[in-house]
Parts: sequence; structure tokens; C-alpha cells
Amino acid sequence: MRDFDSLEAGLEALETAAEPAFLLAGEDGGTSHLLTDPDPLQLAHAMPTDRSARWNALNTSVLTEFVLPKVWGMQDDEQDVRIVHHDPRAAVRLAARTGGTAVILRPLAVEDVLAVAAEGERVPRKSTSFGPKPRTGLVLRTFV
Repeated sequence: MRDFDSLEAGLEALETAAEPAFLLAGEDGGTSHLLTDPDPLQLAHAMPTDRSARWNALNTSVLTEFVLPKVWGMQDDEQDVRIVHHDPRAAVRLAARTGGTAVILRPLAVEDVLAVAAEGERVPRKSTSFGPKPRTGLVLRTFV
């Protein structure tokens, strides 16, 4: 774990950190903590044996199968884990408002998503966010 005095410094370090890497930030809004290099033995015990090595190496997989349940004792569900795409500062603001912790990850590489899909697997919940998406309730009609 490496500590940083600002979110910006933590985000810079996250960009170059070896995967899996997680930047934690929360209520104080200033400091951040970069977690890297999980214990390989604990990681091996936590990750599903029926998944490919590529899937098990994804940062989102390590978060949902190891960090959340084994380290923090919680499950990845929509009530306890909220997803904020593309805006780490908004994630930190949400964490501060709710008394939680923002866990910031680098986005999955397209080649990782394609490689996992080629194995017939799906990436973990909300691992990708392809846009733009139509607003809920939008009605499309063809004109003839």
C-alpha cells in the first residue's frame, strides 16, 4: 500500500501501477491509498477455479472475488456497491456523502474484454461502459 496526500497524486500512480491495482479514497477527500500486489496464495484461493486465467487476472474480477468478499466481508450487489463510470472525483464525492470508500480502477482494456469473451466468459458486473446510450424511455420510430 502506498499513501498519497491528494487524489490527483494517487490517480497518477494508479495509471502506471501493475495490475491489479486499486486506489482507495473516501470521506476526507484529500488522501488516497494505492493497493497493489495482493498476496498470490490468498488470491489463488479466492479466485474461481472454473474461470480462465485471463478472467481471474482482471482488476474487476480481483475486486469482486477477493477484495470485496475476502478483505472487506461484503458482496458485490447493487445495494452496497454503487458504480460510477468515467469520473473518479464523482466516485469520491459519492463515497464522502454516504460514508463509504471509493475504489478506483483503471478501465479494462478492450483486448482483455475481447479475450475473455473469446473464452465464452463475461466480465464481472459493470466492468464495461460502452456509450453513448439512449436515455431511459426514449422511443424510436421509423418515418416512412
